[in-house]
Amino acid sequence: MATPRQNSRNGKARYPGSKMEVLNKARRLAGYLNPLKDTDALGVDFLATKDGRITLLSEYHARTPKVDELCGEYEAHLLIEDVYNAGRCNTIWVDAGTAKPDRAGNYLCDTANGLALLPGNTLVFWK
Repeated sequence: MATPRQNSRNGKARYPGSKMEVLNKARRLAGYLNPLKDTDALGVDFLATKDGRITLLSEYHARTPKVDELCGEYEAHLLIEDVYNAGRCNTIWVDAGTAKPDRAGNYLCDTANGLALLPGNTLVFWK
């Protein structure tokens, strides 16, 4: 039976490059980016005003007919609230192509900043 010290040493040796490390980095990046969701006040405003060029990440992954139509003309971007200009958003490129949702409904997506674990109700802006 391994001692606690041996368990700790084994865990530290196996953690780099593991799936757990990738998911932890993706969670950290998602928390740092904090993209708009359909429940945010600014997100609700964007859903009402952006002439159908905003979808949910879950719709993007499911490739609904609306998303297929938008894919031909535009690229997908996440909306990130600009902390210095209230009511404005910055955009970051995102690709949810082959991401499968986990049990909680989160998607591991490729962004311009790396992999991020995002919930399905995240807004995707097509520009």
